[in-house]
Amino acid sequence: MKPSPFLQDDRSLKPDKWQTVVLYLPFALMACLYTGFALYQLQNLIYNGQQIGLAVAALAVLLAAGYGLVRLYARRPRVAVVLLLLVAAGLRLCFALSLPTAPMSDFQAFYQAAEEMCTGSLAWTHVYTSDDYFYRWAYQIPFTLYEAGILSICPSIVAVKLADVLWMTLSVFLVYRIASRFTASPWAIGFAFVYAVDPSAIYLVNMMSNQPVSTFLLLWGLYTLLSSKRWYGFALAGALLGLHQLMRPEGIIALLAIGACCVYRIILSPHRALLLRTAGQLALVVGCYLLVTMGTEQLLIATDVAPNGIGNLRPEHRFAIGLNFASHHGEYNNDSAYIYRIDDAGQRKQALRQFIAQRYQQCDKPLSFFLRKISCYWTDASPYFWLLNGVDQPNPPFGLTAETLYPVLSTLELCLRAFLYGFSWIALILRLVRRQIRPLAQNPAALLCMAILGCAFCAFLILEVQPKYRYYVLPFLYCLAALLAFKKPQAD
Repeated sequence: MKPSPFLQDDRSLKPDKWQTVVLYLPFALMACLYTGFALYQLQNLIYNGQQIGLAVAALAVLLAAGYGLVRLYARRPRVAVVLLLLVAAGLRLCFALSLPTAPMSDFQAFYQAAEEMCTGSLAWTHVYTSDDYFYRWAYQIPFTLYEAGILSICPSIVAVKLADVLWMTLSVFLVYRIASRFTASPWAIGFAFVYAVDPSAIYLVNMMSNQPVSTFLLLWGLYTLLSSKRWYGFALAGALLGLHQLMRPEGIIALLAIGACCVYRIILSPHRALLLRTAGQLALVVGCYLLVTMGTEQLLIATDVAPNGIGNLRPEHRFAIGLNFASHHGEYNNDSAYIYRIDDAGQRKQALRQFIAQRYQQCDKPLSFFLRKISCYWTDASPYFWLLNGVDQPNPPFGLTAETLYPVLSTLELCLRAFLYGFSWIALILRLVRRQIRPLAQNPAALLCMAILGCAFCAFLILEVQPKYRYYVLPFLYCLAALLAFKKPQAD
């Protein structure tokens, strides 16, 4: 299999002393991040591991099954891939069909608006006051239109959940493809299997969230970028990332990650040919990304579907929540709700600065605040209780009771993440000690996965933190585990 030309340079990499520092810097930073993640995860496991015996046994079985799939792949790769997809789809179907979970919070607002859209009503987009949900968070309109499209074909909540099953299964496949294209394929499918059975990568199938489709589009866009050899491939990658942004406003993290990778490779290999080629590829990606996002917004405005546009008209609120030093870890609260009700943009920004300054003065240990944010985002158990929302008589799968489902799933997730963070940390340290970083510095997939994680880490230091937001970075954690631990495959 031929490598992607994206970020590739045929010249040998012989950095000087300053370039050597740059060469090792991202890998050293990732080792530091994984150290923190692993320590926080072990701490949570000790404090919350009431079901630790059962969870460790389940983890051992899952890892053994993953290893069996690796061995099968060496003999019959197509059969192994089919089994991977069947396991991924089967687990998600089991939860989607056995638990009639009702949407809640923002997801309930999306679904109700989508039902209105199916009746021909656009009243939910024609709102002009700060108390109206789709005026404050107009960027949620495209996802609501997506749900309305599904409901217009099949007017059932199950149809939306089945669509999420599809996107989540395809995301498992893309984790395998991203890793197998740039690492040893048998081990790539093993880590894709572990991702497929990770509870935190499954439970959202019942929540009617915008993350399953958004994450799939992100993975597809990045895989297309890494695989592209012609201009239309880079254009398609930008378009897919634009669709990802429309479904969930996190596209800026992907663009920043791509830009950081380009700068990194140019510093290591500052040749005119690489600079021109990289600039052209980046311009195509960004141009198509803007064409899709801005073009869609103008189309929705022109057709009067979204007369206020689909931008974030009150972005200050997210920063006020994330930097509320009087809170525990920047979790959702109503302390700053008055800010988004201020109509004048200048006054809103001034109120935001005053709010953050006041809360900072009330905080004795700002460093502890940021450490709690890190711990919450990267290690806290996900809100599995949402799985049972609106269910009168819960009948969880696998013979579990409603009382045991949450602790078993959350403890299994704690064990899985402790394994993932710890394994990746060991792999990184071994690479650094053995001075095997140089080949990885020329690996676009490894660089891009690390850049996504790094940009997400920085973003959620200042933004609102909710454990479910971790869903879209999980695939890159699993890709990196394979990318950093094993050698590059032989050409197919």
